[in-house]
Amino acid sequence: MRKRTLLFSIVFMLVIVESFSAIALYILDKGYAIRYLPADKLSEEHVEILDHFLKQDSTYINIDPILGWAPRPNGKTGLYRANPQGLRGVKTYPKYTSKRLRISTFGDSFTHGNDVRFEETWQYEMERLDSTLEALNFGVGGYGLDQTYLRFLQEKEHFNSDIVLVGFMTVDIYRHQNLFRPFFASKTGLPFGKPRFELVNGDLKLTPNPFPTKKHYDELMQSPESHLIQAGENDFYYQRAMKSGPFDFFATIRLLKIASEKLYDRFDDLDTSSLYREEAEPFQLTCRIFYRFCEEVKKSGADPIIILFPNRDHVIRYKQTGENHFSSLYQYFDENNLIYVDLLPLFSEKSEDVINQLIPNHYSAVSNKMVAEYIFQFLDSAEKN
Repeated sequence: MRKRTLLFSIVFMLVIVESFSAIALYILDKGYAIRYLPADKLSEEHVEILDHFLKQDSTYINIDPILGWAPRPNGKTGLYRANPQGLRGVKTYPKYTSKRLRISTFGDSFTHGNDVRFEETWQYEMERLDSTLEALNFGVGGYGLDQTYLRFLQEKEHFNSDIVLVGFMTVDIYRHQNLFRPFFASKTGLPFGKPRFELVNGDLKLTPNPFPTKKHYDELMQSPESHLIQAGENDFYYQRAMKSGPFDFFATIRLLKIASEKLYDRFDDLDTSSLYREEAEPFQLTCRIFYRFCEEVKKSGADPIIILFPNRDHVIRYKQTGENHFSSLYQYFDENNLIYVDLLPLFSEKSEDVINQLIPNHYSAVSNKMVAEYIFQFLDSAEKN
């Protein structure tokens, strides 16, 4: 009788714990958008996105065998439109002529101009400031410097330039140890593979995009676990992420996995500041890509200029504490004679309320105009000197 009572009590407590865990998971999902998303599984949202890409061409973004994804020529969706050459905008650019100053801009979403119309991008504003100038927009949302560099290598033969602007945003440094974007950003709208570089004896070794074609994504959807495990072998974020297990049907197990991952992130030193330490692998990798990128631009006959885009958190943190993630990059650039333009001074003197308006997520239309004028002044000053 006593054993039966004890067993009943244990079962009752387990039911209570499991019920509370299920409620906690519901609250986390609905209230905080925190879900159990093991890295070796595809989420329902990502399956839906991939299914769309397999059944039809995207209206704006296409799968790219080398880069992972890229704008589709003549693609269009919402605020975004690509010209017939796959650049953001409506104008088709002719062959290079020395009669006009041609500036090609490469980078991520801050270069692409996410969340604003093409007529509000900083490239458009630069062309408006000087009608003899061409500012080609090769920016792509979600890119790391690795993809940016490889896109330049793809396009340099087709678009000769006088100047190449290399855009880099604060958290791009996270993207350089990643081969499948959901490993790094589990809620991304771009559930695609990407290439990455690794440092081998101080030099760059390319690990190709693990999912270069629609056939690869079809195979991924049919048996996600095996393909994700394989892609995760060279992905830093996969190695540290939670994985599925045989007892995941218990809400308590799923809740504990979420909690352990959050605690790991909380106490681990993987924050933006630590990644910019000179001894950190992401920093060393980023610097090496910058150097190689600028060398290739010079070989093409153009002048490379790095544009540093601080995001909102970067600006506010600098304003509050004086900490500047880019400081270590300044030293590297100066030591290696790499020319750069830091946009932090554009925003750091503003109040936090104004900063939130200028950088609600990406740069606002007003911010893009400020950026255009700032870069234009830098180029004008450099020419005079």
